[in-house]
Amino acid sequence: MYEDESLMKLLAVDDDRGTLAIFKNALAGLGLRIFTATSSESALDVVKSEHPQIVLLDLVLPEVTGFELLDRILPIDPFVSIDQQGVGELIHIANERGRKTRKNLKLGIRIHLIR
Repeated sequence: MYEDESLMKLLAVDDDRGTLAIFKNALAGLGLRIFTATSSESALDVVKSEHPQIVLLDLVLPEVTGFELLDRILPIDPFVSIDQQGVGELIHIANERGRKTRKNLKLGIRIHLIR
């Protein structure tokens, strides 16, 4: 099958294959080349070979956190643009919404995909 090299590349990283399938289906019609990885090592392989412009990271992977993986991605592809202030604001919003809906939330930030 022919892949259009002009399409923007997106890498979704999650250890849950079901979540990756949901992402892939939800993003399928947006004109993106979508790659998936279920581990930090396979994610790094995709970054090295494909240089995706967008990376969706699970913050809780079995071997490393999403933030630790990001620290490993940036030296490989220093042209990756990260909006750290925007990410921080997103985490803050998720945290506040989580506390409003679950008053007994004690672990701090919990971000999850509602299926």
